[in-house]
Amino acid sequence: MKFLEVIKFIHGNPHFVCFRDYLSVEELEKYGPIIETYKIFPEKTNVEFVKILNLSKIQMLVWERGVRKNFGVWNWCLCSQRSF
Repeated sequence: MKFLEVIKFIHGNPHFVCFRDYLSVEELEKYGPIIETYKIFPEKTNVEFVKILNLSKIQMLVWERGVRKNFGVWNWCLCSQRSF
């Protein structure tokens, strides 16, 4: 799995934002739980895979800690936007 850039971000709770050339639900389901529980995150982390479409639009997939994949979150969009 290739990341363009990875950012650890705290916005109330931890986020791991991965900028990618493409998005894949299958890769989110495979790598989301691995990243969520990685040892550098003792309380787990949220994971976002983000594709930048242009200066005003992004696409993203979210693995929410303790919930699994989540397609209906707004707070994570803010974290991703602030990361880039």
